[in-house]
Amino acid sequence: MIGARMPLPNLIVIGAQKSGTSSLRTYLDLHPEIAMVSLEDDELNFFSREVRWHRGLEWYAQRFRDAPVRGERSNSYTEWPFHPCVPERMKRVVPDAKFVYLVRDPIARLVSGWRFHTRHGEELRSFDETFSRLDDNLHVWRSRYASQLERFLPHFNQEQFLVIDQADLFANRAETLRRVFRHVEVDETFTSAAFEAQDRVSDEGRWLSPRGLKIAKTLEHTIGRNALHRLYGLASFIPKGLPGLERPSVERPIIDAELHERLSEILAPEAERLRALTGERFATWSI
Repeated sequence: MIGARMPLPNLIVIGAQKSGTSSLRTYLDLHPEIAMVSLEDDELNFFSREVRWHRGLEWYAQRFRDAPVRGERSNSYTEWPFHPCVPERMKRVVPDAKFVYLVRDPIARLVSGWRFHTRHGEELRSFDETFSRLDDNLHVWRSRYASQLERFLPHFNQEQFLVIDQADLFANRAETLRRVFRHVEVDETFTSAAFEAQDRVSDEGRWLSPRGLKIAKTLEHTIGRNALHRLYGLASFIPKGLPGLERPSVERPIIDAELHERLSEILAPEAERLRALTGERFATWSI
């Protein structure tokens, strides 16, 4: 099924969304022994999206350059149960891969995720409406890190996984990157001046109206993601002051005590299980 010369990945960043995976992807790609898929292909979502999976292994393998470590990052790989077959498919295709799971304070992550999707017109509900139900809520499931990781462990050795706190990546970047380089077995002493850049995805900046978003998406399809990397960067290509292209930004919501308690009932046990699984303290987290 899998050709011996097929350049499949041996490094996959599996999430979590709004935890700094875009920054990590940039830093990894600077290492001379690591080749991440191009920005044109980022994110591949091969194991999670049916339309991508059915394109087949040859299509997937063509995305990777020849290098000692070939990597991709797709945050949807840790969106179970919304994408249920990811670990099983990975076991069939890349059984020896190394995985990096980047996480952050679970409640802060879901707030940032909601605001990010709201900015890009993908979440049309208010914050209160979005979180009126928590059990089948994708924003919440993305922050259930232990449940996501536990889905992989029946199929892979736990040593294949490295869990990194976003706070460490931004506050202790050099040491954190050394940990990642050790994990994927490349020269951990490599460094770059570009490591000092804060290449983090933000949900700040201009907020485009539905019409503005439509224009931005047309630009993306026309020019390509390599030139206009991701929708959050496209706003700079839309002229300011044109009627109907912008809208007021949505303020970062404040979680009231009741919702915080409801979220904590779900996410605090998840955080404790993750601490037990990884030995990490996640000391800056709110739960």
